[in-house]
Amino acid sequence: MGTAVGTVWGRAEQQDFRSRVRGTLLGAALGDALGAPLAGLGAAAVREACGDEGPAGPGEAYGRRGAVTAHTQLSLFTVDGLIRAQVRRDTGAWHPPTGERGPGALTRSAPFGLLVGWEPGLVLQLALECAAQSHGHPAARLAAGAYALLVHGAARGEPLETATGRVLALAAEQPGGEEVGEALRAAVHGVRQGPPDPALVEELAGGGGAEGVLAAALYAALVCEDVSQGLRLAVRHGGPSPAVGAVCGGLLGALHGETALPPAWLAELEGRATVLELADDFALEMTHGAALHGPEGASPGWLARYPRA
Repeated sequence: MGTAVGTVWGRAEQQDFRSRVRGTLLGAALGDALGAPLAGLGAAAVREACGDEGPAGPGEAYGRRGAVTAHTQLSLFTVDGLIRAQVRRDTGAWHPPTGERGPGALTRSAPFGLLVGWEPGLVLQLALECAAQSHGHPAARLAAGAYALLVHGAARGEPLETATGRVLALAAEQPGGEEVGEALRAAVHGVRQGPPDPALVEELAGGGGAEGVLAAALYAALVCEDVSQGLRLAVRHGGPSPAVGAVCGGLLGALHGETALPPAWLAELEGRATVLELADDFALEMTHGAALHGPEGASPGWLARYPRA
């Protein structure tokens, strides 16, 4: 399976890939929407708002049910940018990074992991370079790269445990590797300690740094039995609920595909049509790019939407 021009994809491979792309983007948006009404609340207020089991579905935020936040918006911009870069074969402009340590670069990095034809090292490199455009802290950059690698493994059909082991090995060689590695190992250790624990999610998330958000999301994805339970756990705490929910949803969606996502929640999701359109465009570009803008011919409609210049 690959994304290079000339790669031949079987029909079953195409269907599986599209389902995982849709699952990743929709799952991340669902987790974001599930956590949005809980943002800024303490643990007691979250428990009062949605009980011990977590929210039954997306609640109201920003004047509507199922609203998403900037986490989803930035992820979709990344998808759009990757399609355009594939058409143009360019690398874009570079901007000096800041010292930011928050999860902004993390939550927008799932699409890099959907480049399933790339080797893991190249996926990591691309995610790190793009994270550096806004986040200068080594742990924030590496957390973004680690998330991309986890999605990459899941989208290729690997268990999350296997993908986590690869991430830990690659992360150890990078700046920020000690902090990110410690956070991910704490998540894996937490899974072995007993049933799902919202207090542990909040503890792992810590002050909302990128490596903590990734660890909390990974724990929720690993410890729960299904997507809805994992997403409820990911947002049922007094920490950065939208960010943890978005990252957990991206992991579970890549792992299980779109059909594993709760349909009643999807029906409430803001911008679902836009998410699906970009997901399908991404899958189409990665599997049939040569037919859309190759030497043998081009689609005028495609190049009008994603111009070469």
